[in-house]
Amino acid sequence: RCRRSRFRRGDRIALERALIADRYSYNFVGTQASSGALIDDRDHEGHPGYRIDQMAIEVNGWLEAKPADVILLMIGTNDVLQNYQLATAPDRLSALIDQVTAKAPNSDVIVSTLIPIDNPDYDQKVQAFNAEIPGIVSAKAAAGKRVSLIDMYPVVDPKDLPDGIHPNLTGYNKMGAAWYQSLKPHLPSPPAATPR
Repeated sequence: RCRRSRFRRGDRIALERALIADRYSYNFVGTQASSGALIDDRDHEGHPGYRIDQMAIEVNGWLEAKPADVILLMIGTNDVLQNYQLATAPDRLSALIDQVTAKAPNSDVIVSTLIPIDNPDYDQKVQAFNAEIPGIVSAKAAAGKRVSLIDMYPVVDPKDLPDGIHPNLTGYNKMGAAWYQSLKPHLPSPPAATPR
């Protein structure tokens, strides 16, 4: 069961296709369901526009309603875009991770850095926020929490962002492939291919 904060995006489609191609049994979970025809499992926990503080208000309820074995977490872009208390954003992310791991101590949490924003001022803020995430994740892991890191920033090129913020299909496919590689160590071995 895979769950993460922004599962409405096209990278979820690419992730699902990779899981299917390698014959994994999977179940995306979430309190919402998309209606897109390109994806088989439509459950997700994507909340457009949410900041870290807004996710913190809701996340316990989400995890209680739809438990997950693996949680893929990318949050903070809206804090940057709204210029919302950026000096404390790393601390709020750290507290959110603590909240998630306390509510779901047996779940693996994969925390992602943010992708670029094709605007120098915003992107500088993204990079400053991203620079804090490895240390946060490392400290959680050292404390025995099931937390790991994926650096998504170099995965997406600014040319993959037609509006400067949201990826196009190429960008989403790159993200889906990166999520898949970070997820594989947490998955059981897929069944062997049936001989023809």
